[in-house]
Amino acid sequence: MEILILGIILVAIMAYLSTKIKAASQAAYEEEKIETEDFFLIKPKDFLHPYNENSKYAFEAYSREYGEGKASKINQAMIFVSVYENPRKELNLPSETEETENGVNFKILRKVLCKGNKVFELKVVVLKENYQDYEERIKQTLESFKIK
Repeated sequence: MEILILGIILVAIMAYLSTKIKAASQAAYEEEKIETEDFFLIKPKDFLHPYNENSKYAFEAYSREYGEGKASKINQAMIFVSVYENPRKELNLPSETEETENGVNFKILRKVLCKGNKVFELKVVVLKENYQDYEERIKQTLESFKIK
């Protein structure tokens, strides 16, 4: 009888913790205002911003969904912010381009802002076939990107 009671208590604790973990992981994919000492942007819903202190980016986020076929190991959409100090040349990059890599087509959107000796580049890379699914969220992120 005592074992049965302990078993019931253990199952209840596991169910409670499972619910809490599920809620926390779901919250990671919600829309979020990202503010650093240098810039501000809105991370769109269904994107995950991983914590990686060794990243070469000031900010990065990835869509929850992956591509299909040749792109099955690539996130459907990715967002990166790079910061360049004292760049040797101007970043005259087009705001919208398309590229093909290993047979996978990408649509790339950029927003470049300057402040003092720093250049901030917001780069959004989307699988071309999935662009329509992310268009509004990408637009919101591009519009929200501001430097302080």
